[in-house]
Amino acid sequence: MSATHSQPPLPGDIALPERWLRIGVTGPTDIDADQVRPRLRALFERFEQAGGGRKLALISCLAAGADQVAARAALGCPDNIVWAVLPGSLEAYRAGQAPAARAELDEILAHPQTRVRYELGLPLPADEADHQAATSQRRQDAYSHANTVMLSNADVLVALLRCGEPGSRAGSAATAARALAAGLPLIVLNTEDEHDAGRWQKGLRPEELYRLLRQRGPCWEGQGVGATRAPQEWLPELLEYLEGAPA
Repeated sequence: MSATHSQPPLPGDIALPERWLRIGVTGPTDIDADQVRPRLRALFERFEQAGGGRKLALISCLAAGADQVAARAALGCPDNIVWAVLPGSLEAYRAGQAPAARAELDEILAHPQTRVRYELGLPLPADEADHQAATSQRRQDAYSHANTVMLSNADVLVALLRCGEPGSRAGSAATAARALAAGLPLIVLNTEDEHDAGRWQKGLRPEELYRLLRQRGPCWEGQGVGATRAPQEWLPELLEYLEGAPA
């Protein structure tokens, strides 16, 4: 069963039964899907294995690139679900996508494990060229609001990041910084390192995140911040933290 809200949902409005883990996702549109998808799938599987029966709900705007790749990775397990938070109406959102991304959006939305679609109804640029323009204020506003809804309803944010990430307020680096500022656990997957299995950036401050991303070379090596251990080592600690976090 699916539902569509014409008004932006309030924080906490995306309700799930107990034992579900709500994962938000952010990342760039131009990623190597074949390289990133298996790493995300492995990360999600580790969550399931360590979670003591928890199922995963991916909350995503389903934008081209990281959002759609993460949705495919989550849908690879029949117990997981996807909850789509679209910045505008479906018609306007589809019109702003390139043909390949539009087709992928349609397939994900039609998937039986995509349970709920929230259409925020915010004004979007009228066509693909305007939609993709970096100077589009409407696009910035719509995506920023959609990211707010995602962060307000997530237990954890998985951010696919790389050095030199653009600094727009609706971009993936800004979304990750907002998660840190709100106290939301942040897991970073370095898109430039095919061996990176994901790291919980425990204790990282927003300004440190921006400093790391401005660096040349590997962002996360030898910085003394965040979790450098393998996911199977830090996941139990993260899940224990989430169990004790206030609702």
